[in-house]
Amino acid sequence: MITLETPDNLIIQRDLTGRAVLPIKGSCARSVTTITIQLTPVKTGWGTELSTTMAVQGGNFNDTVTAKSGWYTMSITNEAQESITQKIGVGEVFMITGHSIASNNGRGYPEDLAINERVMTIDYDNSTVGDEYNRTLNGALIPFKFVPVAVRKQIPINSDPQHWGHMAHRLSEQLNVPVLLMNCAYGGSSLEMWVKGIRGEKYGYFDNPDGERAPGQVFNWEKPLPYGTMRHMMQNIIAKTGLRAVLSHHGENDRTPADQVAEYYKTLIDTSRTFAPGVSWLICRSCVSGRNADGSLGKLTEVRKAQEKVIHTVKDCYAGPDYDAAMNDLKPGADEVLSLTKADRYDDLHLSVTGLRKASVLWADSVNQQINLFTPFIPVKPATQGGINTEPNLIIVPNKYTNSGNTLTAKVEETTGLKLHEAGLLLALIVGGIVYLISGKK
Repeated sequence: MITLETPDNLIIQRDLTGRAVLPIKGSCARSVTTITIQLTPVKTGWGTELSTTMAVQGGNFNDTVTAKSGWYTMSITNEAQESITQKIGVGEVFMITGHSIASNNGRGYPEDLAINERVMTIDYDNSTVGDEYNRTLNGALIPFKFVPVAVRKQIPINSDPQHWGHMAHRLSEQLNVPVLLMNCAYGGSSLEMWVKGIRGEKYGYFDNPDGERAPGQVFNWEKPLPYGTMRHMMQNIIAKTGLRAVLSHHGENDRTPADQVAEYYKTLIDTSRTFAPGVSWLICRSCVSGRNADGSLGKLTEVRKAQEKVIHTVKDCYAGPDYDAAMNDLKPGADEVLSLTKADRYDDLHLSVTGLRKASVLWADSVNQQINLFTPFIPVKPATQGGINTEPNLIIVPNKYTNSGNTLTAKVEETTGLKLHEAGLLLALIVGGIVYLISGKK
């Protein structure tokens, strides 16, 4: 019998060459010495077929295979003709953050938008564990397991599927890859809350400015929540899957001057990059909130200024959808078909069913038009340029850094054979050798 620890429906972020390193870990009979791994596109045109073998030691296998972009049926067979089959993919991974508009807190959702079988999310059910998670912030309740969005019918941990799910559907169709989504947005949260949670500073809420929590209030600067959920996803999921970009809708709940809001935004971005170095952020532009006395829509101009400042001054931040276009004259010439109107916000802030329909297209178009600019976070980089990574544990030093023109390599064994401090010493020796060569000393 073959048992796999690699989760079903796993999607790994592809690199700029369209490849990713897939972790293959499991067990079988101790008498088995080799397994055969076959990757077959689920549908014609959905990937590149691949077949390779992997060694088994003591009934365990734990190695990697480098595969090209695609959604695959992975079949593993051993010498006893035992087999196991599951889905695995090389594609795009996105994390969503923000407040209620990003978490889809609202009145109704479009229930007829397409979500294809290549759109995945975390296997977490708000209806059964949501209250316990918010009370305890127990990361074990957000498992490293995945399920089709169309099955789970939400984007954990805080969203129904039909807004972001259809966005991912459109991206999957346009890019011809599977897409993994996770959502750590919290309705009612402000950037100030997120950042003070990072810093361990006490913060208040709209009706509790002194920081004392009302009964049942989910936000907690000591846990911290909301930031703690992003931290967990970064540490325990994205560290393994990688990440193309963070899709962010923050701002309308902040009431401080633009420079302060922008500083909070930058701190949150910088913190995310301690887990996923250099990862790109796509910033939604939106400042509509309520109505003025004359009946016109209210505009939080300091929030809009802060969003624009972050886009233009923080490295690897890009302009996301413009939710203010056409109604606030902040984006002349906007596409009238997709621009959000007054009718698309049921309370002059949150999106109605028609607004969510438009938002899914706006986000998909914004990502698709700029995706080649995004710097993805890749947890394990492919070591070779072929379709199969025959030496998955190689540390590669490109030949442009050596006088000899040769590529230096060093094999890193499993942690049972080479401890972390030994791996660090090996890296130090390699770097030292490079410096020695570059210096020209013989």
